[in-house]
Amino acid sequence: MLALVALAVLLSQVPITGMVGGCEVDGQQWRIEVTGEQLRAAPHWTTEGPVPLQPDGAVRSAKRILPVMVSQVENWQVENVELVRAGGSYFYEVHFAEVSPRPGMRDRQAAEVAVLLDGTGITPTRGRGRFEVPETPRPRDPSIGDVPADVGRPDRREPTSAEEVNPVRVPAWSARFTGVDGRQWEAVATAEQIAATPHWTTDDPVPLPPDGAVRSAERLFPVVGMQLGHWSVDTVSLGRFADQSWVYFVGYMETSLSPGMSHLRQAQFLVLLDGTGITPRLRHD
Repeated sequence: MLALVALAVLLSQVPITGMVGGCEVDGQQWRIEVTGEQLRAAPHWTTEGPVPLQPDGAVRSAKRILPVMVSQVENWQVENVELVRAGGSYFYEVHFAEVSPRPGMRDRQAAEVAVLLDGTGITPTRGRGRFEVPETPRPRDPSIGDVPADVGRPDRREPTSAEEVNPVRVPAWSARFTGVDGRQWEAVATAEQIAATPHWTTDDPVPLPPDGAVRSAERLFPVVGMQLGHWSVDTVSLGRFADQSWVYFVGYMETSLSPGMSHLRQAQFLVLLDGTGITPRLRHD
């Protein structure tokens, strides 16, 4: 996943922070930077309606940038298409991976491309030496206070090798988080459930658009005791499970600190491409 660092850019009355991250392909370091100015100039998404740029459009833009970093682009495929909040705005991270490891290599290489909501793909620049992104929290939004360094995204099972995208090897995907009452919740989507939902090829419109996934996730709030007005969409991630089978992970962050809490809590829901939200269950381990 593209590592992110807040640049603390505050523009107009809407807090919009820039992002910087990087990846390594064939030993070459690449720096990927999205500025606050770029985010402000691009269309905004409020999560209440359609995204100005749908996932298939983001993929097309990202594919035009991918040859900057990789050769033999036909050996690469899209693994994840993610809407990421940057203060008061959103942009896409499109994640690619080799279809299979190269001869003599154990793991597949990965690359990322950032795409603005006007369809502009951000061209990466070459880095020198080893590019490392410091361990930092999600970008700070001045309207919701400080986020401590130990806050990360909720657990998510995500394929990391060619074998792992085979549902025989990975029987399910899950999302875990700590609820408002301190109890542990987990939603599990099995391979059978995912296979039974509409498939998606990344060149075509996705069967369930991101705003539809958000609506499905919000219908699960009462199950875990969450209230709509107290949470905002942090990420909407469309992940490849196997072949043309995909699943949404919709991540939320509290809009303000709860009484007695020193950090903003997070939650994450699984949504299938037929609009089914996977009901979280209490964990008892």
